Amino acid sequence: MPSQFPNGFTGKDGVYVEIEPLDAKATLRWLNKQPRWINDELKDETYDIADYLRRMLYQFSLRAEAPPQARLVAGAAKVRRDRIPVVRLGGNKKVGRPYTTRKKYKKHGKGKGSYYYQDSGGKGKKVRAPAGALLWGSEFGANDGIARFARRKNPEGYWIAPAIDACVPHAVRSWRKALERAVRKAEAQ
Repeated sequence: MPSQFPNGFTGKDGVYVEIEPLDAKATLRWLNKQPRWINDELKDETYDIADYLRRMLYQFSLRAEAPPQARLVAGAAKVRRDRIPVVRLGGNKKVGRPYTTRKKYKKHGKGKGSYYYQDSGGKGKKVRAPAGALLWGSEFGANDGIARFARRKNPEGYWIAPAIDACVPHAVRSWRKALERAVRKAEAQ
């Protein structure tokens, strides 16, 4: 029986996977046509791969070069159960120490200069920063002149880019193997 999949998945020697970036949509379309149990098994295997990536991101956030906020952001990472590995960083999860907000006072008129902020003297509402607000500062450091993050600007990244460089090749190999198993099961049907 000829394969329904582009780039050929069947041969005399077995099943192989060649996925180009443009073929990702074709791969997902093909998976949509398969029975639910094949997709569920692929999602289970892919979840484990994404969880491996999440754990490695956390390990890289603990490195000495990374700012202290990196650990907070990495701790808020979530893994999504999907047919491709998905790790979500950032988001609205509140992380870090609570800090006191500043009160906004109206001066006069409308527009940008019509109000000013005054420190509430510790009596204001205590809030914590969302992980998404700390994400890119913890990865690339502070802009010049702003001491918001413990580390200065680093265009190569402190923890996300090095983790991706180190872990993605293994994750891609694992995902391709999982996809091969799904194709074999679908063709054995």
